[in-house]
Amino acid sequence: MSIQVPIPELQAKLADYPWAFLVTVSAEGRPHSLAVATEFFPDGALRLHVGRTSMANVGERPEVTLLFPPASGTEYSVVVDGLATPADGDLRVEATTAVLHRPALR
Repeated sequence: MSIQVPIPELQAKLADYPWAFLVTVSAEGRPHSLAVATEFFPDGALRLHVGRTSMANVGERPEVTLLFPPASGTEYSVVVDGLATPADGDLRVEATTAVLHRPALR
């Protein structure tokens, strides 16, 4: 089950999620994932410190996904899709959709 998170409420919702997995796509179509600490620009866009591979992938394919895992297996994950652009040596992600995703663990 997924619950929509309105984009204006995303920063408050992520207060308990200090890091995420960033997923980009390589030129060969392979996913590339990276654990990243997250911050916010003053306007609410996400700010990520990434390496060369993620930055190169975003240069060609700016659509990204961020998966914020919960602290335990009983809480919701937050999944954010967005458009990424380089910004002052970091990556800027403008969220386009965000959902809380219920764990399917038993």
